[in-house]
Amino acid sequence: MKNLKVLALILLPSLFAAAADSQNTSPQQSPAAPAAGSKTVKLCDDKTTVAFSVRDGRGALVRALAVFDEEGINLSRIESRPSREKSWDYVFLADLVGHREDANVARSMTRLRETCPMVKHLGSYPRAKHGVSES
Repeated sequence: MKNLKVLALILLPSLFAAAADSQNTSPQQSPAAPAAGSKTVKLCDDKTTVAFSVRDGRGALVRALAVFDEEGINLSRIESRPSREKSWDYVFLADLVGHREDANVARSMTRLRETCPMVKHLGSYPRAKHGVSES
């Protein structure tokens, strides 16, 4: 029960922020994305989305998330979806700050693949600009 409370404290703020972001923008409003795999000019001005699953067991998700912390990667969003493979298995979707070609992001993906049964890179793209005035 204690692990569940800790996980809730970690995940809830991200989920509320993601819900607020999704109300303010939609894919149809986004500008066209640059060519696949291209990097933006400024360091840390990219976002990467990954999907991964963990083996069922105590602390499995915490160990997977620790990889990002140890590599100095900020997760800006994480959510879970039921797996279509097996009941009570989940796929986690995470947005992280950085591009797949950044050394720490590449290392984290390699490390996740060593322990997670499924890891998929869904894309790297420029982060949305916040604080843009509406006129």
